[in-house]
Amino acid sequence: MDNEAESYRKFKNLVHVMLGLLVLQLIFGVLVQMFTINPTQVSATYKSMNVEKAFYFVFVQGGIEMLLHGALAVILVLFSIYILFMAKDKGLIFVMLSGFAFLSLIGASISGMFLVEQDISDASLSIGMLASFIFCLVVYVIMMISAKNYKKTQ
Repeated sequence: MDNEAESYRKFKNLVHVMLGLLVLQLIFGVLVQMFTINPTQVSATYKSMNVEKAFYFVFVQGGIEMLLHGALAVILVLFSIYILFMAKDKGLIFVMLSGFAFLSLIGASISGMFLVEQDISDASLSIGMLASFIFCLVVYVIMMISAKNYKKTQ
């Protein structure tokens, strides 16, 4: 029983780290929203952007806040995959919650890429990215609370 409790404590610590990274991502997202200029206003070469050019803008031309936001998004997606694999030993409910959180992070990432590709000032894509992000945050809070009560749920 102590081994199972230790396993859930480690899982809860992983979720705590993820929540901290999500809060950091929110801060970087606010900085990006405040300080980033629409790439179509910077150069005429961005009139027809695609995903490759959007990645280039995020990781090369977007500034430090855009670079940190994009790099942390990649880290969050990879870490959510890791949490998803760690949740398989914790029961079906944790696998489902981890899967929902992963899918909402993917949705936020896709909204973010479309936001950069289309028009950074487009409010609907920004709200879609924020809604997916908040859903992910809520799911991880639920997982943290559920992992505190370490009884296996299957």
